[in-house]
Amino acid sequence: MLNRKKYFFTVLVIFMLCTACTNLFNQPVQTPLDLTNFTENSVNVVIQLSRDLNGQFYISAEFIPADGFHLYSKDIPLSGVDA
Repeated sequence: MLNRKKYFFTVLVIFMLCTACTNLFNQPVQTPLDLTNFTENSVNVVIQLSRDLNGQFYISAEFIPADGFHLYSKDIPLSGVDA
């Protein structure tokens, strides 16, 4: 009789854990979700997790310069354009 109770209790606990985990992973993700933000060299950087119309996730970054400055391109060589 004791083994039946242990078996029933074990099955019940496993069922409860599986149910809790299933509900946890089925929660909708609110996007965009800010992952981090920081400021370096007078540029504020915001990194976000977003979802497209097909439900696929992607990471995006936004670069916001300080007032009075602007960004040309992330691909400009360190030696400059005319160098």
